[in-house]
Amino acid sequence: MIAKVARHVSIHTFDTSLEQKVLFSRGSICKHIQDCTIMKDLVMGRQIYSIMFVQGLDSDSFIMDHIIRMFSACGSLIDASESFRQVSNPSIFTWNALVSAYINLGDHETALHLFYKMQETGEVVPDKVSYLSAIKCCSFVGCIKNSRLLHTQIIRAGLLLDVAVGSSIVDMYCKCGDLPNARKVFNFYHNMDLILWAAQLSGYAQHGMYKEAHQAVDKMFCEGLHLNDVCFLGLITACGHEGDVEEGCVLFLSMTRLYEIRPRLEHYTCIIDMLSRAGRLEEGVCIMEEMSYMPTTEIWFALLGSCRIHGNLKLAERVSECIWMLDPENTSASRLLATTYKRFAGAHLF
Repeated sequence: MIAKVARHVSIHTFDTSLEQKVLFSRGSICKHIQDCTIMKDLVMGRQIYSIMFVQGLDSDSFIMDHIIRMFSACGSLIDASESFRQVSNPSIFTWNALVSAYINLGDHETALHLFYKMQETGEVVPDKVSYLSAIKCCSFVGCIKNSRLLHTQIIRAGLLLDVAVGSSIVDMYCKCGDLPNARKVFNFYHNMDLILWAAQLSGYAQHGMYKEAHQAVDKMFCEGLHLNDVCFLGLITACGHEGDVEEGCVLFLSMTRLYEIRPRLEHYTCIIDMLSRAGRLEEGVCIMEEMSYMPTTEIWFALLGSCRIHGNLKLAERVSECIWMLDPENTSASRLLATTYKRFAGAHLF
């Protein structure tokens, strides 16, 4: 309600200024850009962008950085890219804004291409934000060659001593499947940060390295570190890959009761999927009904897939209805339900 009132006031103020042909100050332009970013109002954002040209503010790099971020928040890469092209000498902040725009809207390949294009110009030097963005791109694209090249550049830039950068590199190598290099970067740090441990644990979990994950936890305790929510997610995921349901459930309960860590949706998704795969469908449903989050289609599909495997037709019908309510155009649920009927319905008729 408050957000709607604020939006109405902001639009009214802007429209009134337009009607009265009032010249916008730099401060008021920035304020309206901020409002558009929060409200994701593309129409108003384009109006502000046009006014900037009329008033000669398009040469202000600070405002242009925020314009690009605004268009990104509004979901328009076309406007963000066009705004960038109007900047004669883009600063590192302007480049970072454009790269972030593509990352935020899921186009990691183009974002990585822009990062390299920025370097080719020779006009700006990548900073920590630039490298963190590039690391994120490599993590999604999954190209080991680019990851190793980027790692070399970061060493030359003298940023490897930064723990945030180091943990991101560990995570990048893990997601690319290059665990030996992930371990090398991890071992580089003498005073290992909890973020690094979490990244390493996640890597072991993603690749089903159950034993290594537990060994890492033992070392963490020796270092006097306590598990955080990311570490628990990695451990529960590893249990799921190993099929150790009991251990996974113990970890989930320890996280909530002993460590008093509030589970995120990812934790619930992981534990429900693990229980469902083991055929403990009702337990998975109970956890889902008790959690404070709205179940996603991912969770429902995990249940439906397990219903098909374990032949629970009654629950499969209920789950399918929930999926259709969440996503009426999704036909995958119908296909899964049909195959479940095909496999098990005949047996229930006699």
